Amino acid sequence: MVAYNDGNIETYYPSTGDKRFTIHLGHTNPLKGLFSYNTDNKRNVITCTDKGHVEIHSFELNEQNNESTTQNELKTMITKFNVPGPVHVMKVHRTPDSNIRLAVAGKENLLKVYDLQKQQPIFKAKNQKHDFLNLRPLVWDTDLVFLDQAGQMLATCTAYHQIRFYDMRVGERAVTQKSYGEYAFTKICKSSLCEREVIVGDVTGTLFRYRFENVRKKQLF
Repeated sequence: MVAYNDGNIETYYPSTGDKRFTIHLGHTNPLKGLFSYNTDNKRNVITCTDKGHVEIHSFELNEQNNESTTQNELKTMITKFNVPGPVHVMKVHRTPDSNIRLAVAGKENLLKVYDLQKQQPIFKAKNQKHDFLNLRPLVWDTDLVFLDQAGQMLATCTAYHQIRFYDMRVGERAVTQKSYGEYAFTKICKSSLCEREVIVGDVTGTLFRYRFENVRKKQLF
């Protein structure tokens, strides 16, 4: 599944590379997140723009849907709601009990997590405390990742080369924050070596690996 700047989302067969069908969003606002999941013989496609406009396109799964299938033939049902912007990144996580959690963050827009079914926030991060000069820390989250199956632990990276770890069970502020290098971080992902690690990359292509351990005698994992 690929999203384009012209407002179209195209789906392909992974085995052959052939196009299956196209979803027309009806706008050309930059997308900051794209996620697809299936429920009850339906395909659901979630998008989020830089302004915080979230859309859920739901349609019946049908093997006859192909490149010639039109938007009307897909019988798409669209659900819309808004989250605070600007949004730099949107990620979606499906919990083992099939709840869908949607997380967004951006420039001067701290991490927020939503219950997609209720379309209501279940977590709003608070900024770090003022520094020793009593200056407010700047906020610019560039990427985020869910760390556990329950969707309660997340990590973000920032344009100020910081990594922040959040545990929704502990509180609204980041449990820990670390800075590396001197260049903006652009991407973060879970490490395949250990579930307690994340990999972050900066604008120069440098990768950092950080392992979350016990912080302030609190067992995080």
